[in-house]
Amino acid sequence: MFLSSRFSCRCSTLVRPQFQPVSVYKGNGRVVMTTTLQDGSVDVYNEHYRVVGQTLIINRPGYIINAKYGLEEGQLIVDAEDFRAVLKRIQ
Repeated sequence: MFLSSRFSCRCSTLVRPQFQPVSVYKGNGRVVMTTTLQDGSVDVYNEHYRVVGQTLIINRPGYIINAKYGLEEGQLIVDAEDFRAVLKRIQ
């Protein structure tokens, strides 16, 4: 399974150009997203994830994201209610 081992990716389709996110999906059900903003500040989010069928569920206290996902030619395509992201494998 694509997300069952460590997987690092960078968002290749930027919906919000001020962000440059990099996500690391770890095999232990954790995803760490590091985002460098235009002003040079860095946000780091450490969240839980799990896969149920074709749904990628990402959560941390205060919110949950249920997104359809697909795998295509080294890319993770995430399609949620509020956003769509194409993440390209970098590692």
